[in-house]
This record gives sequence, C-alpha cells and structure tokens, in this order.
Amino acid sequence: MSFKDIDVGGAQMESTWVKHDNREGKGFFCGDDDVGEINFVADFPACKIGWGKYDNKTYFKEWQENISTPHAKESELKVHGYKRAFQLYLYSSDKGVKLWERDSAMEWSGFLEIAKAYENDKANRGDKLPVIGYEGAEGVDTKNGKFYKPVFKVKGWVDRPTEFIVPSDTFEEKEVEARTGLTEEDLPF
Repeated sequence: MSFKDIDVGGAQMESTWVKHDNREGKGFFCGDDDVGEINFVADFPACKIGWGKYDNKTYFKEWQENISTPHAKESELKVHGYKRAFQLYLYSSDKGVKLWERDSAMEWSGFLEIAKAYENDKANRGDKLPVIGYEGAEGVDTKNGKFYKPVFKVKGWVDRPTEFIVPSDTFEEKEVEARTGLTEEDLPF
C-alpha cells in the first residue's frame, strides 16, 4: 500500500481529537466534523492503555506501565468507577496528527480489535505502522440499551510518515499556552 492511499481529501480540521459516535453510530468525528470512511496511520508503538473516568467535568487517566502488564491498582480503579481506556495517535496528511483517547466500552472494543490485528501480524509488518480504515459502526445490545462500536480494518503497512510526529507528554500544556497565552508562571498560586 502506498502512502497516497491514506488521503481522502478535504479541508484541514482544527480539532486535535477524534472520537466515535457510540450512541447512534453516525460516524467517527474530529470535533463536530464526521471524517467519513477515512484511513489513518496508527502509532501503536506509542499507544497507551489503562483506566479512565470522567467525573465532575474532569478526565482522569491511570496508564499502565506497558501494554502487557496490568495496572497495579486495577481492582481499586474499577471500584472507583474507572473503565478501560486507551490513547492512540492517528495520522493522515489530510487531517494531520489526531489523538484518539477514550474510556468508552464501545470504543475500547473497536480499538482492541485493531490492536490485536496489529499484534498478530508481527511477521508481516516489521517496523511499519498499520493503516487502519474506519468502516462504520456495529450495533451492540447492552443492559443499558443499544450502543455502537466502531469497526476498523487494517488496510496495510507503511513506514512512519515524516510528518507523523507524536506530541510529547506536555502536549496539552503547550496547547493551552498557545490558545490562551498563559503559562504556569502566570498562575497566582
């Protein structure tokens, strides 16, 4: 697969985040814009998994040290309302670098399927990154009603595009500084 097959066309979106519509299965979104059935390069080597929750208008994340070692406080986190969470950077030359970070059961399920496909194809991929394509949503009946999980397919393997630079851990702090002009030194406490 060539890198040109990753692009879909269209305007650059401003949001740095992507998410799936779990309630109605209407698509994979960047901000308020549906990205359609797009292909992304996925940075699984920089992927994080762990536990997360949203409480009192704040997101809390507890990442595992590595993907194969369970979180030391997993049982305690579950008791406090944490759900499985992940963080995966995606890239297309059309959309740029996007962060897919969620603690939704449906998105975890879709993420887990492509993560397993990535791990199971070690012999074919070498040092290449997977190109994943969003192919729609699958309805799942749960005790809380019907929800939709994203469906992805690994379309091929490519070398890391030179433009695919994963932000450092201080990405959010730098992003806030860029939007507001304020730094930590500006805080009065």
